[in-house]
Amino acid sequence: MNKNRLFSIFSASMLILFALSAFFTGPALAAPAAGAVIWCPTGQKPGSARCTAAEPTVGALLGDLASKSGAGMVYFTSSYSSADAAFDHTGLARLTDLTIQGGWNGMMGKGYKLGGLTALSVPLTVQNWVGNVSVNALTISGASGTGLTVHTTGNIHILNVQSKNNTGAGASLDNCNDNGGRCGTHGASVTLTGTNVFDSNAGDGLDVYSGGAISSGPLSANHNGGAGAHIANNYAASATPVTLSGPSGFSGNGIDGLELYAQGAITANNLTAEGNAGNWSMGAYIFNAYNFTAPIKIGGTSQFTGNSAHGLFIYSNGAITMQNINGSQNGGEGLYAVSQAITLGGANTFNNNTAQGAQIFAGGAVNLGGTNSFLNNGSDGLYLESKGTPVSLTRITTDSNYYDGLKISKAGKVTVTCGNFMDNGTSGSGYGWETGEPAASITMIGTQADGNQSGPFNTNGGPDPVMRPTCTLP
Repeated sequence: MNKNRLFSIFSASMLILFALSAFFTGPALAAPAAGAVIWCPTGQKPGSARCTAAEPTVGALLGDLASKSGAGMVYFTSSYSSADAAFDHTGLARLTDLTIQGGWNGMMGKGYKLGGLTALSVPLTVQNWVGNVSVNALTISGASGTGLTVHTTGNIHILNVQSKNNTGAGASLDNCNDNGGRCGTHGASVTLTGTNVFDSNAGDGLDVYSGGAISSGPLSANHNGGAGAHIANNYAASATPVTLSGPSGFSGNGIDGLELYAQGAITANNLTAEGNAGNWSMGAYIFNAYNFTAPIKIGGTSQFTGNSAHGLFIYSNGAITMQNINGSQNGGEGLYAVSQAITLGGANTFNNNTAQGAQIFAGGAVNLGGTNSFLNNGSDGLYLESKGTPVSLTRITTDSNYYDGLKISKAGKVTVTCGNFMDNGTSGSGYGWETGEPAASITMIGTQADGNQSGPFNTNGGPDPVMRPTCTLP
């Protein structure tokens, strides 16, 4: 076989091997994109022919989007500082659902990856949008004005976003579109998943306004100049819920730690709202007494201490159920609760408050189970009204308060099992326990009421209490 033929066979073999290699391995990895931001249709990744070019700024990207339509995703590389990160649906009316995605490594095709958070030093705004909006994996810090703004008619989803140290609010999320005291759009939800942080902003940490359900996982809204978080769906047309699955922190803010207004049920777990020390700042203000009767439940273990006003203010047309509440060392009451029925379980502490340890007003039954401490408060330890309905208190200690240890008004049948009402009346007058208006009946099981300035108890002309000496609880 001659040399030319051998060379031809060798060349053909190499071409076949090259082709097979390309078939099995695909194209070579692309070089990094020249730009910091790119848009792709939903389901496509950077490098797809259907994506825009990678542009250096959002302003340049907006020109590319004029010819695009449908749902899509805007990818940001690791940092962005051009003061043009604004998406206004007015000029992008052919687009529908929008996702802002941080953590793009800037590579195309097989080199594409997501990881970490994109750092923005400028505000990010999505406004006048029509469709669902998601924002994922961003840190916004040092921006002028509100760090993150999302105003849309559709659902809002926030995943692993931090917005801190901005000159306005940390984030404003709005799919209510207020129309004179009612939402202009109804049913769209706001959901925060992953861990989201809105700390150390000059305004509020987080503002949420919705005509639908609101839910959040772990959330931090601490050390802001305004409120920690203002969360509201009270303009909704139906009884839509708010859920804070927690843990959530709302401490060290200039106004209230948490302001929560709901048209429907509220469920919250593991809240911390401490040291909100502005002019009459509450740890948490939670209210759902609007058009519908819906419950409020606070689970886990929650701290409402060291605030300049009440630790926890909670008001509902429905039943309130709470457990493991610490409302101590506040400038007002540790707890101020108004509801149709109130149940308190677990270990609860309301000590060293400037006013009452707790004030409870119920249209129905009151049941304080678990263990309950009301010590060294600047008024009564516990003040309670129940409008003729039953009251049951267990393992209650109301010692060394300025006036009465326990004061009950307008109650029906009162039963206290295992209680201490000692050394009250540090003002110079006060009973261990007192019924401000006569109760239907009073049964005291295993209680002590020694060392009080005005005496052990005062029924104010009501029936004598039934006293049983032995605590029947383990």
